[in-house]
Amino acid sequence: ARPLPVLTQVAPGSAADRAGLRAGDVVVEANGTVDPNSAQLAEFAKGGSLLLRVKRSDAFFYAALKK
Repeated sequence: ARPLPVLTQVAPGSAADRAGLRAGDVVVEANGTVDPNSAQLAEFAKGGSLLLRVKRSDAFFYAALKK
């Protein structure tokens, strides 16, 4: 299994920051795609909105990002 994308940094004031994401969060699903790779995340982000399922420690949550 390939490693899941891990957020390494979140820019202050960015869409990710506004959605409550933090460095170290692991993306387990993006726009309905389970176990997305970094290239898929970048492609989805070009569409202007992302719905992410995120794992932080032992908790899972959804985050919606809009440009």
